[in-house]
Amino acid sequence: ENLLLNKPHGLIVERDSRRYYPHGNLASQTLGFVDLDDKGISGIEQIYNRYLNGAPGWVVRQMSGRGNSMLKTNLPQKPPVDGVNVQLTIDLEYQAILEEELEAQLEKSAAISAMGIILNPQTGAILAMATIPDFDPNYPGRGEISWQRNKIITDQFEPGSTYKIVPVIAAIDQNTVSMWQEFNCENGSYMFAGRTIRDWEDFGLLTMPQIMENSSNVGIIKIAETLGQNNLYRYSRDLGFGMHTQIKLAGEHPGTLRQVTEWSDISLAQVSLGHEVGVTALQLGMAYAAIANGGFLLKPRLVKQIVSSTGKTVYQEQPEVIRKVASKEVMSMMTDMLCRVVDTGTGIKAAINGWPIAGKTGTAQKFIDGQYSNKKFISNFVGFLPADNPQLVGVIILDEPKIGYHWGGHGAAPVFHRVMERIINMDDSI
Repeated sequence: ENLLLNKPHGLIVERDSRRYYPHGNLASQTLGFVDLDDKGISGIEQIYNRYLNGAPGWVVRQMSGRGNSMLKTNLPQKPPVDGVNVQLTIDLEYQAILEEELEAQLEKSAAISAMGIILNPQTGAILAMATIPDFDPNYPGRGEISWQRNKIITDQFEPGSTYKIVPVIAAIDQNTVSMWQEFNCENGSYMFAGRTIRDWEDFGLLTMPQIMENSSNVGIIKIAETLGQNNLYRYSRDLGFGMHTQIKLAGEHPGTLRQVTEWSDISLAQVSLGHEVGVTALQLGMAYAAIANGGFLLKPRLVKQIVSSTGKTVYQEQPEVIRKVASKEVMSMMTDMLCRVVDTGTGIKAAINGWPIAGKTGTAQKFIDGQYSNKKFISNFVGFLPADNPQLVGVIILDEPKIGYHWGGHGAAPVFHRVMERIINMDDSI
């Protein structure tokens, strides 16, 4: 104030306001940021810009002959309207835990990027969503522009084995396979459509639960053969792959799921193993949420409510079902198999003592320059807990981690374990 009273001659002082993000990098890609005129240009800032902005007011004044404003009250005026408050479904503590653990694993595994999402499978509410590296929306010019991208919704990738839930759900629902039926997994090598498909280990006779537990490629292909192309395609669509999840954010990628007419002889095998398809992390999360909640594909929710400047709730988002995928019984059988994966199978590093956890690992070779790379992988894990009454679904993805961390069970599953263990210890409501 003193500066204004005793200001040096020629110094112009103007009062200005700017958007400030008190939590810095936290949930930065989801929040987005504003330009110099406080106009939202990405994330929630962009989508809800006109609501957050409010409307400026105006007043008509009469001037005296000396140029002073005369205080006449009967001239027209319009009071300004304050912007609304948008309250997200994001839980700040969950978000901080997720970001810390992704950051730690990114350093350990030397991956290009790490992604994670935590959601409530009963309501579709997104509780945490992060891509590392990220940025500080207070200083959006620092760091690379790609760090501003919310890769959870903008980037598609081939998921590999986390996609194996699709043929298995289809087979149980269509009753093409029974639980105790044994499949000859051909000791790790199988001819399909004139090509040799290799397994990651040499398996003999396995039932469907054992095929899932061990993530046998040959076993999954044999299950897919009982379905045929149309069924595999239909359940892929029903679980939300190849289309937008309808999240209220700009830039969402619908993923890639080609029509059956565009499939080759080997596509049935490839798609059942999570190749020849492109998914987003959010799509994977919503598909596993459909298993967790007993068969319903939900719309993801990011906005809890919008409250006016006077404290009145002007909008509240309710859970929304897109479609029923399969019965509760089918999803409960699927859940049992996913529990075996974590108890004794490839997802053992996701296990938490005393908690029933369902999940699946995925290790996908990246498709680069027309062929699958033997050095560059996507390591991913999707799981939910507690398996008998699921409250949380978690998706963890590492992009191009170094060899060793490239397996979904070694790179992504431990992050799920650490994130969920911290949440359980902090939150009594789960």
